[in-house]
Amino acid sequence: MQKFPGVLDAIREADQTNWELGDALLAECGPHDGERGLKEAAKELAEHSSAELSVPKLARLRRVAEAFPPNRRYPLPWKLHEAARSPRFLDLVVRLARRTGQPVTKRLIEAIRQEQHKRDEARKVWAYVAARRALAAAESEEREIRQLARQEPGNERAVEAAAERVQQARANVLPLVPRLRKIAEEILTPVLPATPTSSVRHHLQVVE
Repeated sequence: MQKFPGVLDAIREADQTNWELGDALLAECGPHDGERGLKEAAKELAEHSSAELSVPKLARLRRVAEAFPPNRRYPLPWKLHEAARSPRFLDLVVRLARRTGQPVTKRLIEAIRQEQHKRDEARKVWAYVAARRALAAAESEEREIRQLARQEPGNERAVEAAAERVQQARANVLPLVPRLRKIAEEILTPVLPATPTSSVRHHLQVVE
């Protein structure tokens, strides 16, 4: 008895598409079955059809079908959906492409992704800068309160409170330190080539 009839039907159809295969794999292997179900499907395909699809290929088909349900697919090549990875990101790409008059291509998708990554890293740097400023302010306040306590004994609680604020400020800074140097280097490195997609930065600001 065949365990994956839908997958077999999809592969046998002359007009079969990656979407049909992915949907069948998703329905019959499940979304979170790991490689076990896919290995069985690949074996059954090899036994009952001329198709030779590797387990990694089947995993890609299922992953994209799961990420893009039928009502979230564009009339674009399957590979562009795979490159976009999520409906929300592809929505952004399509809006920007329409605004700039560019076709949706893998190159455009990667340019937008790199620009978004660059912006995300920039936000981390600014968060670090803000945290460092808060720490400096807290340390300055602590020094002033300690000096006041020496001049006017009895302000121990105020000193303790100031010390706690310094500790909290340090706790906000420390998680942001790792990778800061690498982030700064990436921000200073040009990301987008001098091509029509170089307008991505400006238009991404508009459509986000």
